[in-house]
Amino acid sequence: MTAAKRLAELRGWFDASLEWLREAATNTPRGGDEAWLAAMRHLGAEPLPADERARHLAEGAPLRAGPLPIEYRRALEALRDRAAPLCREIDLSVADDSTQAAVDQLSRRLDSLVDAELREHLARVRPAVSTASIFANALATSQRMFGDGQAQAAGVATRQCPTCGAPRRYGSEALVCEYCGSPL
Repeated sequence: MTAAKRLAELRGWFDASLEWLREAATNTPRGGDEAWLAAMRHLGAEPLPADERARHLAEGAPLRAGPLPIEYRRALEALRDRAAPLCREIDLSVADDSTQAAVDQLSRRLDSLVDAELREHLARVRPAVSTASIFANALATSQRMFGDGQAQAAGVATRQCPTCGAPRRYGSEALVCEYCGSPL
């Protein structure tokens, strides 16, 4: 079989698998269910233990539906990790420029897949931002004034993950979000 045919088959499989994963994540209730866990296991991704899942639901990124961000990341990584070696294998046997360009395009897509897909998924499953939540956040993080005119900073300075919006745990020096796995 030619490299072009193998590439076409790989792209078809990958696109169908990614669509299947998106559909599974979209139809999953908040935090995941048995069907989601089965989808993860099918891909070879490791779900969180039940106690860790409960902690992520309570403390992590706000979700109205869908699996936990870290589990979606793991599923995407598993899918990417299945496709990447096949793409590299095809890359080694390419003989023409047009097929090489298509292999390079798929390789770049695989490299950026996880973060891009995770951001798109979170945009679909985050609760809508309302003016009430904006004002509540401003009130909670604003400085407090005392009778003598001195301001005191609010008690907690929280750094949020730029991808999922989950807070970084107090005192944590982690460079990766524990709720979605994205760099902080």
